[in-house]
Amino acid sequence: MFNKQDNLNEQQSDKTEEVKDIFAGIDSGEKNGASARFPGMRRNGKKKELSVQDNQLKAQELENNINKQRQDKKRNVIKKITILIIVIFILAIISAAYYYFFYKPQNNKNNGDAEIVNIINTNQPAENGADKMIDSDFDGLTDEEEKILGTDPNFADSDEDGLLDKEEIENYNTDPLNPDTDGDGYSDGQEVKGGYNPLGEGKLKIN
Repeated sequence: MFNKQDNLNEQQSDKTEEVKDIFAGIDSGEKNGASARFPGMRRNGKKKELSVQDNQLKAQELENNINKQRQDKKRNVIKKITILIIVIFILAIISAAYYYFFYKPQNNKNNGDAEIVNIINTNQPAENGADKMIDSDFDGLTDEEEKILGTDPNFADSDEDGLLDKEEIENYNTDPLNPDTDGDGYSDGQEVKGGYNPLGEGKLKIN
């Protein structure tokens, strides 16, 4: 009798264990959820996220490269324009210096000499008769002529270079108001006495 009772108890215990095992499997499946049933789904989601991030990084890098190229082109254009302006400015300075130091003085001098010769060679009737023929310094130029030329009517050698005002105008074409017409460091009188050209290089040539 006791043996039968023991056998019944053992059978009930075995059935209880089986039921626990069944529910244990169900509980573990619920805990793991879809991840336990579909493990590949989780990995694919991560791959898609990484792929989107990579594409965004590549697009940003491409945009940065394009902006950098545009900035480089802009800098190159500005650099070329700046160099061109500097070159034009330098050429303008050189041209102005050449005109000022070489062309303009020579042109003014030639015009001045021609004007002086025209004044002297013009035989105009005296407005006040004998007053226009007065030569106070006896240099060969009347006081009226010297007034027009700007020389001193009371001093025969206005620039004190050793040549009379009239000699400078009529014979040597030098400036009666500049003791060194060609600016070589020697006065016009010294060059004439030495047989040199007071207007520049070479020997003296008398008109």
